[in-house]
Amino acid sequence: VVGGEGGLLSVINAEHLIVDMSTIDPLVSNRLAREVASRGGQMIDAPVSGGEVGAINGTLTIMIGGPKATLDRCRDVLAVMGGNLIHAGDEVGMGGKVKLVNNMITGISMIATSEAFLTGLKAGLSMETMVNVVSVSSGATWPLLNHFPNTVLKNQYEPGFMLDLMYKDMGLALGLANDVGVPVPVGGLVRQVYQSGRAAGLGRKDFSVMWKEMAKAAGLHQSTGIDDGAS
Repeated sequence: VVGGEGGLLSVINAEHLIVDMSTIDPLVSNRLAREVASRGGQMIDAPVSGGEVGAINGTLTIMIGGPKATLDRCRDVLAVMGGNLIHAGDEVGMGGKVKLVNNMITGISMIATSEAFLTGLKAGLSMETMVNVVSVSSGATWPLLNHFPNTVLKNQYEPGFMLDLMYKDMGLALGLANDVGVPVPVGGLVRQVYQSGRAAGLGRKDFSVMWKEMAKAAGLHQSTGIDDGAS
Protein backbone atom coordinates (compact mmCIF):
# COMPACT_ATOMS: atom_id res chain seq x y z
CA VAL A 1 0.00 0.00 0.00
CA VAL A 2 2.80 2.43 0.88
CA GLY A 3 5.99 1.18 -0.72
CA GLY A 4 4.79 -1.27 -3.36
CA GLU A 5 4.38 -0.67 -7.06
CA GLY A 6 1.94 2.20 -7.48
CA GLY A 7 1.93 2.70 -3.70
CA LEU A 8 1.52 5.93 -1.79
CA LEU A 9 5.22 6.70 -1.90
CA SER A 10 4.96 7.15 -5.65
CA VAL A 11 2.51 10.05 -5.34
CA ILE A 12 3.09 11.56 -1.90
CA ASN A 13 3.93 15.22 -1.41
CA ALA A 14 4.15 17.77 1.39
CA GLU A 15 0.35 18.04 1.64
CA HIS A 16 -0.10 14.37 2.43
CA LEU A 17 -0.38 12.68 5.81
CA ILE A 18 -0.49 8.90 6.14
CA VAL A 19 -2.12 7.42 9.25
CA ASP A 20 -1.14 3.77 9.66
CA MET A 21 -3.77 2.13 11.88
CA SER A 22 -2.58 -1.44 11.36
CA THR A 23 -0.65 -3.50 13.91
CA ILE A 24 2.68 -4.28 12.29
CA ASP A 25 6.32 -4.40 13.30
CA PRO A 26 7.06 -0.97 14.83
CA LEU A 27 10.43 -0.95 13.06
CA VAL A 28 8.63 -1.27 9.73
CA SER A 29 6.34 1.65 10.64
CA ASN A 30 9.36 3.75 11.52
CA ARG A 31 11.16 2.89 8.28
CA LEU A 32 8.10 3.72 6.21
CA ALA A 33 7.71 7.03 8.04
CA ARG A 34 11.28 7.96 7.19
CA GLU A 35 10.68 7.12 3.54
CA VAL A 36 7.51 9.22 3.56
CA ALA A 37 9.42 12.12 5.14
CA SER A 38 12.14 11.86 2.49
CA ARG A 39 9.45 12.64 -0.08
CA GLY A 40 8.07 15.56 1.87
CA GLY A 41 5.07 13.86 3.46
CA GLN A 42 4.20 13.00 7.03
CA MET A 43 3.16 9.77 8.72
CA ILE A 44 2.05 8.58 12.14
CA ASP A 45 1.19 5.13 13.39
CA ALA A 46 -2.12 4.85 15.21
CA PRO A 47 -3.17 1.27 16.05
CA VAL A 48 -6.37 0.78 18.00
CA SER A 49 -7.82 -1.26 20.84
CA GLY A 50 -11.39 -1.72 22.00
CA GLY A 51 -12.73 -4.48 19.83
CA GLU A 52 -15.67 -4.60 17.47
CA VAL A 53 -17.95 -2.80 19.90
CA GLY A 54 -15.48 0.07 20.26
CA ALA A 55 -15.21 0.39 16.50
CA ILE A 56 -18.99 0.48 16.06
CA ASN A 57 -19.53 2.97 18.88
CA GLY A 58 -16.56 5.19 18.09
CA THR A 59 -15.02 4.56 21.51
CA LEU A 60 -11.73 2.94 20.49
CA THR A 61 -8.48 3.68 22.23
CA ILE A 62 -6.05 4.96 19.60
CA MET A 63 -2.32 4.87 20.36
CA ILE A 64 -0.37 7.38 18.31
CA GLY A 65 3.33 7.42 17.53
CA GLY A 66 4.76 10.51 15.87
CA PRO A 67 5.25 14.24 16.44
CA LYS A 68 2.38 15.96 18.24
CA ALA A 69 2.17 18.56 15.50
CA THR A 70 1.48 15.78 13.00
CA LEU A 71 -1.11 14.24 15.30
CA ASP A 72 -2.84 17.61 15.55
CA ARG A 73 -3.38 17.61 11.79
CA CYS A 74 -5.68 14.59 12.04
CA ARG A 75 -6.83 14.70 15.66
CA ASP A 76 -10.44 15.60 14.76
CA VAL A 77 -10.69 12.68 12.33
CA LEU A 78 -9.27 10.20 14.82
CA ALA A 79 -11.62 11.51 17.53
CA VAL A 80 -14.59 10.33 15.47
CA MET A 81 -13.32 6.76 15.82
CA GLY A 82 -11.79 6.88 19.27
CA GLY A 83 -12.78 8.23 22.64
CA ASN A 84 -9.22 7.87 23.94
CA LEU A 85 -6.43 9.35 21.86
CA ILE A 86 -3.12 8.63 23.58
CA HIS A 87 0.14 10.07 22.31
CA ALA A 88 2.66 7.29 22.90
CA GLY A 89 5.76 9.17 21.79
CA ASP A 90 7.27 11.42 19.14
CA GLU A 91 8.79 8.52 17.20
CA VAL A 92 6.66 6.71 14.63
CA GLY A 93 6.27 3.13 15.81
CA MET A 94 5.68 3.99 19.46
CA GLY A 95 1.95 3.50 18.98
CA GLY A 96 2.62 0.01 17.67
CA LYS A 97 4.93 -0.77 20.56
CA VAL A 98 2.33 0.03 23.21
CA LYS A 99 -0.31 -1.83 21.19
CA LEU A 100 1.90 -4.94 21.27
CA VAL A 101 2.34 -4.58 25.03
CA ASN A 102 -1.45 -4.43 25.37
CA ASN A 103 -2.11 -7.40 23.10
CA MET A 104 0.56 -9.49 24.78
CA ILE A 105 -1.23 -8.96 28.10
CA THR A 106 -4.60 -9.77 26.51
CA GLY A 107 -3.29 -12.92 24.84
CA ILE A 108 -1.69 -14.20 28.01
CA SER A 109 -4.68 -13.33 30.19
CA MET A 110 -7.07 -15.23 27.91
CA ILE A 111 -5.08 -18.42 28.37
CA ALA A 112 -4.53 -17.80 32.10
CA THR A 113 -8.25 -17.16 32.64
CA SER A 114 -9.17 -20.31 30.74
CA GLU A 115 -6.71 -22.46 32.71
CA ALA A 116 -8.00 -21.13 36.02
CA PHE A 117 -11.68 -21.52 35.14
CA LEU A 118 -11.20 -25.03 33.79
CA THR A 119 -9.44 -25.92 37.03
CA GLY A 120 -12.41 -24.54 38.95
CA LEU A 121 -14.89 -26.50 36.84
CA LYS A 122 -13.06 -29.76 37.44
CA ALA A 123 -12.89 -28.90 41.14
CA GLY A 124 -16.68 -28.65 41.27
CA LEU A 125 -17.29 -24.92 40.93
CA SER A 126 -20.00 -23.67 38.60
CA MET A 127 -19.22 -21.34 35.71
CA GLU A 128 -21.77 -18.87 37.06
CA THR A 129 -20.11 -18.73 40.46
CA MET A 130 -16.65 -18.15 39.02
CA VAL A 131 -17.83 -15.47 36.60
CA ASN A 132 -19.76 -13.66 39.33
CA VAL A 133 -16.84 -13.72 41.76
CA VAL A 134 -13.86 -13.13 39.47
CA SER A 135 -15.58 -10.38 37.46
CA VAL A 136 -15.67 -8.18 40.56
CA SER A 137 -12.40 -9.37 42.11
CA SER A 138 -8.69 -8.97 41.50
CA GLY A 139 -8.67 -11.73 38.89
CA ALA A 140 -10.90 -9.81 36.47
CA THR A 141 -9.37 -9.61 32.98
CA TRP A 142 -10.38 -8.02 29.68
CA PRO A 143 -11.09 -11.45 28.10
CA LEU A 144 -13.31 -12.44 31.01
CA LEU A 145 -15.28 -9.21 30.95
CA ASN A 146 -15.47 -8.72 27.19
CA HIS A 147 -14.97 -12.05 25.40
CA PHE A 148 -16.38 -14.68 27.73
CA PRO A 149 -19.95 -13.23 27.72
CA ASN A 150 -20.16 -13.20 23.92
CA THR A 151 -18.11 -16.26 23.01
CA VAL A 152 -17.27 -18.75 25.73
CA LEU A 153 -20.54 -18.53 27.65
CA LYS A 154 -22.54 -18.87 24.43
CA ASN A 155 -20.20 -21.35 22.74
CA GLN A 156 -20.14 -19.05 19.71
CA TYR A 157 -16.77 -18.06 18.32
CA GLU A 158 -17.37 -15.88 15.29
CA PRO A 159 -14.45 -13.52 15.35
CA GLY A 160 -14.28 -10.25 17.12
CA PHE A 161 -10.49 -10.67 17.09
CA MET A 162 -9.25 -13.68 15.16
CA LEU A 163 -6.91 -16.24 16.68
CA ASP A 164 -4.62 -15.79 13.65
CA LEU A 165 -4.27 -12.10 14.50
CA MET A 166 -3.53 -12.81 18.16
CA TYR A 167 -0.86 -15.30 17.10
CA LYS A 168 0.61 -12.67 14.77
CA ASP A 169 0.60 -9.97 17.44
CA MET A 170 2.11 -12.28 20.04
CA GLY A 171 4.91 -12.97 17.57
CA LEU A 172 5.51 -9.26 17.03
CA ALA A 173 5.52 -8.70 20.80
CA LEU A 174 8.06 -11.48 21.32
CA GLY A 175 10.19 -9.97 18.58
CA LEU A 176 10.07 -6.59 20.30
CA ALA A 177 11.05 -8.21 23.59
CA ASN A 178 13.96 -9.94 21.91
CA ASP A 179 15.09 -6.68 20.32
CA VAL A 180 15.29 -4.95 23.71
CA GLY A 181 16.64 -7.95 25.62
CA VAL A 182 13.68 -8.90 27.80
CA PRO A 183 13.10 -12.62 28.52
CA VAL A 184 9.45 -13.54 27.95
CA PRO A 185 9.07 -17.26 28.77
CA VAL A 186 5.35 -16.97 29.52
CA GLY A 187 4.66 -15.11 26.30
CA GLY A 188 6.55 -17.72 24.31
CA LEU A 189 4.57 -20.59 25.83
CA VAL A 190 1.26 -18.80 25.28
CA ARG A 191 2.07 -18.24 21.61
CA GLN A 192 2.63 -21.99 21.29
CA VAL A 193 -0.83 -22.54 22.78
CA TYR A 194 -2.33 -20.30 20.09
CA GLN A 195 -0.35 -22.16 17.45
CA SER A 196 -2.03 -25.39 18.58
CA GLY A 197 -5.39 -23.74 17.89
CA ARG A 198 -4.26 -22.68 14.43
CA ALA A 199 -3.08 -26.23 13.76
CA ALA A 200 -6.60 -27.40 14.67
CA GLY A 201 -8.04 -25.15 11.96
CA LEU A 202 -9.37 -22.47 14.33
CA GLY A 203 -7.30 -19.54 13.11
CA ARG A 204 -10.25 -17.55 11.76
CA LYS A 205 -12.32 -18.01 14.90
CA ASP A 206 -12.26 -15.56 17.80
CA PHE A 207 -9.08 -16.07 19.79
CA SER A 208 -11.17 -17.09 22.81
CA VAL A 209 -11.93 -20.34 20.96
CA MET A 210 -8.82 -21.63 22.72
CA TRP A 211 -11.18 -22.24 25.65
CA LYS A 212 -12.72 -25.15 23.71
CA GLU A 213 -9.35 -26.67 22.87
CA MET A 214 -8.16 -26.34 26.44
CA ALA A 215 -11.42 -27.80 27.77
CA LYS A 216 -10.89 -30.85 25.59
CA ALA A 217 -7.34 -31.23 26.87
CA ALA A 218 -8.72 -31.06 30.41
CA GLY A 219 -11.17 -33.85 29.64
CA LEU A 220 -14.18 -31.57 29.89
CA HIS A 221 -15.13 -31.44 26.23
CA GLN A 222 -18.49 -29.66 26.22
CA SER A 223 -19.42 -30.55 29.79
CA THR A 224 -18.70 -27.06 31.05
CA GLY A 225 -22.09 -25.80 32.10
CA ILE A 226 -22.16 -23.60 29.00
CA ASP A 227 -24.81 -23.41 26.31
CA ASP A 228 -23.78 -26.12 23.86
CA GLY A 229 -26.34 -25.26 21.22
CA ALA A 230 -23.89 -23.61 18.83
CA SER A 231 -20.36 -24.14 17.62
